[in-house]
Amino acid sequence: LLILIMLSEMLSHGAVEKTVSLLECLAIALKNNIALGIKVVQRERQEGLFRQAKERFLPALTFELSKSKTNSPSFSWIEAEGAVSTESQTLSSQIVQALWLGGTLTLGINTSQYESNERFQTINPRYGGTVSFRLVQPLLRGMGNRISRKDILIARNTRTISANELKSALLDTVYRVEELYWSLVF
Repeated sequence: LLILIMLSEMLSHGAVEKTVSLLECLAIALKNNIALGIKVVQRERQEGLFRQAKERFLPALTFELSKSKTNSPSFSWIEAEGAVSTESQTLSSQIVQALWLGGTLTLGINTSQYESNERFQTINPRYGGTVSFRLVQPLLRGMGNRISRKDILIARNTRTISANELKSALLDTVYRVEELYWSLVF
């Protein structure tokens, strides 16, 4: 719009004669409009927030590995000769899934190995493992499809509002440029 105003002032003073088509005016106005650039960035931000809200319902997978080794002096000849040394390793993995009704579903697998030089250990090294399944569903607070998805619904509505604001700003800019262009032509 600023360019059209400058062109109209130059033409009215007879300083420059330049032919500019309506499409060129529209392209210049859309390219140089900072407010439209801000609306585009806001639209992209809202799209990212919408995708982020949906990620809450993607499963989360975690792994943990721990290893420890201890040496301590022996206080009795029954325990071990000189020092008691133990070594243990633990590997655990867990997958957590948020459910649409507001609950969470967890599946965990843990494995362990324990080794020691103690004399009265009948099984050395000793291995263990557990599998756990856990379902947590709130009965009052936070239960329900709409409550668990409220962030997604809010982000979707905000994204739609942002898209409509961008569309409105684009249409308004095009309308004002066409109006100024044809006023200048007449």
